[in-house]
Amino acid sequence: MSERAWELLRRQWFLGALLMIVLIGSFFSQAVMPVTGRLSIRFFVASVMLLMSLTLDTSEITAALRQPVGVGLGVLLGYTVVPLLAWITSQLS
Repeated sequence: MSERAWELLRRQWFLGALLMIVLIGSFFSQAVMPVTGRLSIRFFVASVMLLMSLTLDTSEITAALRQPVGVGLGVLLGYTVVPLLAWITSQLS
């Protein structure tokens, strides 16, 4: 592999790992069912969120803590506008 490909893989390792897990789960679902059947969905969500947080730079986290308006706006929209739009969409069908 070229140096550029290794750099891309180093920066985007999470997407590659997620793609591999999805493909394994899709094509070999019966083989992994004994393992995945015992774990709750909360475990998978927490694992994905933890792995996603590992890709963040410390500078990005401190910038969000210094100016929390964007984070607060995202939370506000996520708990008000998004459910409202989902409810409106559900009423259309």
